[in-house]
Amino acid sequence: EAKSYFPVRTRELAGIHSGKLPQPRLVGVRRMKRRWGSCSTNGKISLNSELMKKDPALVDYVIIHELCHLVYHNHGKDYYALLESIIPDYRERRRQLSSL
Repeated sequence: EAKSYFPVRTRELAGIHSGKLPQPRLVGVRRMKRRWGSCSTNGKISLNSELMKKDPALVDYVIIHELCHLVYHNHGKDYYALLESIIPDYRERRRQLSSL
């Protein structure tokens, strides 16, 4: 289910925010022990299959978090400004995810 949903939703969200976020080169799904998602410098986003068990608003937060890394490959001031411009309540969503 995650393998069909996540790539489609990721591309939808990148399209909705196309003025701010690029499309990923590839979207993969795998089981991760310590992360909800990751982004490589070559444009590949990987999402944790366990995200399917979470609220859709939290899933969107993780996807957008990773899409923002396609613009800024760090967690610097500019990265968080971009994230907050798209998800103003990102801090609350991050808190809700807390840990695996």
